[in-house]
Amino acid sequence: MSLAALRTVLGIASALLLGALFWLSERSLTPAGFDTFDGSPLGYDKAYAIAYLSALNDEARAIYTGPVRILDSLFPPVFTGFLVLMLLRSIETWPRPLRVPAMLFPVAYLVFDLLENRAVAHMLSLPIKDLGEDLVARASLFTQAKYLSFMISGLAILLFGILFRRGKGAV
Repeated sequence: MSLAALRTVLGIASALLLGALFWLSERSLTPAGFDTFDGSPLGYDKAYAIAYLSALNDEARAIYTGPVRILDSLFPPVFTGFLVLMLLRSIETWPRPLRVPAMLFPVAYLVFDLLENRAVAHMLSLPIKDLGEDLVARASLFTQAKYLSFMISGLAILLFGILFRRGKGAV
């Protein structure tokens, strides 16, 4: 399979996984006035976490820890593969030693997303009275770091694609 074909497959798979996650989240995991932990790019505090977890019924918790956890475990590596291939295409004219640092941002996205998923799963497994400030702060930090590394990756793809691929034909 060519890199272009793999990039297309990973892009489509990412879109499908994200669509399924969004659909499940909007349908089952967003009680009135709340966003999911994953849907809070600016993070959250313990009071929000307690209020959100208190608003989830047993069915929502089962969806969060079942199908959503599975999809949210598949999405990060698939999407990271797509980001890496898009970034590689954008920086293909760079000297090799400069390409490796550029790849750190998609890899950071993957690591932070998986750490966030683990922390959220841990929060969901605890009785609300046992929810610690440190766990919520760590999960929130992972959420913020995930979004930041994703945004830097996306900006790099756009900027480097525009700056270094001009005049090379179709992007």
